[in-house]
Amino acid sequence: MDGGLAALRRLGGLLGLVVLVGPLAAAPAAEAQVQAQAQARLVAALARLDTLAADTLRRTGVPGLAVAVVADGEVVVAKGFGRRQVDRPDPVDADTVFQLASLSKPLATTVVAALVGDGPLAWDTPVRRYVPELRLGPPAIADSVTLRDLFSHRSGLPDHAGDDLEDIGFGRIAVIERLRFLPLDNRFRASYAYTNLGFTAAAEAAARSTGRSWEEISAERLYRPLGMDRTSSRHADWLAQPNRAVLHRQQGERWQALPAVVIPQRPQPARPPAAYTGSYANDYVGTAVVRLAGSGVAPGGAAGAGSNLVLELGPARRPFALEHVSGDTFRYQPTGENADGASAVVFAPGPGGRATSVRIDNLNLQGQGTLRRQDP
Repeated sequence: MDGGLAALRRLGGLLGLVVLVGPLAAAPAAEAQVQAQAQARLVAALARLDTLAADTLRRTGVPGLAVAVVADGEVVVAKGFGRRQVDRPDPVDADTVFQLASLSKPLATTVVAALVGDGPLAWDTPVRRYVPELRLGPPAIADSVTLRDLFSHRSGLPDHAGDDLEDIGFGRIAVIERLRFLPLDNRFRASYAYTNLGFTAAAEAAARSTGRSWEEISAERLYRPLGMDRTSSRHADWLAQPNRAVLHRQQGERWQALPAVVIPQRPQPARPPAAYTGSYANDYVGTAVVRLAGSGVAPGGAAGAGSNLVLELGPARRPFALEHVSGDTFRYQPTGENADGASAVVFAPGPGGRATSVRIDNLNLQGQGTLRRQDP
């Protein structure tokens, strides 16, 4: 995780910034002059805060940010600037809820550190002791993977393994189970690769060691003791907050709220829809269905915008409009934390022109994105 303001700028295009001002009581009471000087510096800094925030929004184009200033252990300022969504007037204020993205990782390890302090859980506890669904590599490696390995990103999993499945609707345990299909390629404890789902599996193991869910144990051990009454590890709780900041992504010099609509470029003639429709599958992604457009198309393009086909992905068969690019190549707009522009969907025609497989590029980062036709 990168530090500083640059990292916060990448949190979906909206910032939640905490400014810490050092202890004002840096000297005994007899040194009142030192205290007065420190107080004067604080007052001067606070007088520039609004200008600094406005200048940050102007320079970055970020839609909004929230700022807290803590001095001598007390919150002296908590306020918001800008908007919660770039194309809407709703303002950011001191109570606006933001998604933390990977800043949740130090929070997670803080919770686990508390559990390790309690015992018998340890950093070197094998994860499969509590999460047998996780199977990485051959049995000798799978049974050796520890919390330390996963929290250190040295498990051998490839970069961002499993994120693509989460984005199309697979649940936590379903993704953890499918990580066994990804090759470790002798990387176990030999190289570093950033993996969100590795962190998730380790946190799940820690929570199961207590007999509680991660959502319960993180609130019990961290959020509630600190008075963080609007902080939660449940995505549903964020969705239930009316005063919440929306995720954004940067497009050139502008910020867009997610999901964005994909606009096709110079569509070329394709084969008849029957060449592409049908069921495709592999072990990692599961089943994908390509059908004629109808109702229930997900954000990312209107049915009929250059194509009349819909791609259904994930356990809930989430629908995405396919937009034609050229020949047997289409594209769609993924959603989720890792969505970043359109993804190509490339059909491979067989004899007679009917597709025998499809490659979905945003699911193919580790070579797991080619699905074979299942229907005759």
